[in-house]
Amino acid sequence: MNPDGISYLDIADGLLQGDLRRLVHPYWSPLYPCLQAAVLKVLSPTPDFEFPVVHLTNWLIGLGTVASFTFFLCRWLRLRGAGQPVTPSLADFRVRTSFAYALFLWSTLQMVGLNLVTPDLCVAALVYLAAGLCCRMAVCPPKWGASVLLGMVLGSAYLAKTAMLPLCAVLLGILALPWSPLSSRRSSLAIAALTLGVTVAPFVIGLSRQQHRLTFGESGRLNYAWLVQGGIPVYAGWAGQTLALGTPAHPPRILSHKPAVLEFKDTVPGTYPPWYDPAFFHEGLQVRFDLRKQIIALGRSPRDFISAGGDSLIPLMAGACVLCFLSPRGWRRAVVPNSWLLLWPLAGFAMYALVRIEARYIAAFLVLFSLAIYDTASPGRLRLAQSAVVTIVALCVCLFQLKTTLKDTLVVSAASKPFTDIVVSRELARLGLRPGDEIAVVGDLAGFGAYYARLSRLKIVAEVPDARQFLLLGYGESSALEENLRRVGARAIVGRVDCTLTGRVEWQPIADSGYCVRLLK
Repeated sequence: MNPDGISYLDIADGLLQGDLRRLVHPYWSPLYPCLQAAVLKVLSPTPDFEFPVVHLTNWLIGLGTVASFTFFLCRWLRLRGAGQPVTPSLADFRVRTSFAYALFLWSTLQMVGLNLVTPDLCVAALVYLAAGLCCRMAVCPPKWGASVLLGMVLGSAYLAKTAMLPLCAVLLGILALPWSPLSSRRSSLAIAALTLGVTVAPFVIGLSRQQHRLTFGESGRLNYAWLVQGGIPVYAGWAGQTLALGTPAHPPRILSHKPAVLEFKDTVPGTYPPWYDPAFFHEGLQVRFDLRKQIIALGRSPRDFISAGGDSLIPLMAGACVLCFLSPRGWRRAVVPNSWLLLWPLAGFAMYALVRIEARYIAAFLVLFSLAIYDTASPGRLRLAQSAVVTIVALCVCLFQLKTTLKDTLVVSAASKPFTDIVVSRELARLGLRPGDEIAVVGDLAGFGAYYARLSRLKIVAEVPDARQFLLLGYGESSALEENLRRVGARAIVGRVDCTLTGRVEWQPIADSGYCVRLLK
């Protein structure tokens, strides 16, 4: 379980309790927690079985992604076949289909994965579906229903991930260009744009009213501040350390300075409030454009892109170069028909390059871009040499994926002990902590991934970032600090700390999990 997943599940819990206001969230998009809430409602798992049920939802989304990609591939092959003077052969169809599915499996399993509790797989499904609808609209007679469906899919992509709204607008703009296959159907694109606006308008209006200014989401602004602008603690704990960046409207309250103790009781819901609503705790932050820092961020983007693609980028790039060499004239004629499928992923790469490129962000776009590049480099029917190149690249991609999968399987198999968070959750329950109780955590961002607190339905109300300094406090100082924590409602202090640093018997190790707990009577 990852920190983002804990926040999404907290939102899903609110939905199951009938609190629909949690959907209008400035940082977390609403579609993914709605899907999680639906599955949790149907299966009603106990806390110990929440983890597999949550990943069952990811698996179901993965099946939807397979269906979306299949829809896109069929429509794309039909579109490219419509522009060919000769009908593609069955062998050509098999080679291109095998290559496409090899790319899809690589991006889905390695770049996105089914393990992270995030909406990225859902976004990939909607990206493929939108691209397939564009191909269908280019081949079939104009129908307003297809345009409305495209607008709704693009709107759903935004509701799954905030960053998709500008990319959806870019796609419609690219499709309206003169050389686009949909350039003659601008009325259909206008209907799609209108539907997109109608789909996202309620959420944007509600969010803007909540934030008291026009906004379609705060995730881009905050990530730019954390990863490019800098000067503030990453992700959580901003208390106005740098005055030039503004004055926080809702900073964590400071109970103590040595060691620092941050308290955030009665602020926002969630297991770990600073990450449940980072926009709340960063309200007042001034985000400024800095050309030097932006150039630095852009400079690391090529390295991030190569790291995101992994080993499979090498055969992909080499194969594209060989295909261009084998058909030196044909690829120039194929650039224009494929331009929309090249420009849209490039826009996605460029947008993420401004902040940070991660594999799960660009996975679907990299598949679309690679398919367009290979189709551009080998237009028409594949000759024997071209078929051999595409087949070898597909095999290399599959082998690299198999290597990664086997490596991950061996790592998981080596970890034979029970899931740590379940062990900690059960031990805290045995010690008397009940759902709804409040705790403090020790360690830098110790609450950031505290899934054990989510399993026990505990709420983290305070954090002590410097664990060593806290454990080495004298008896009097420690008692005073613990009294402050009791006063704000904390019933225990939990952290992944070395209990041997303190000679006090009240600190109890939790099995062999690496966690210790100190009950506050």
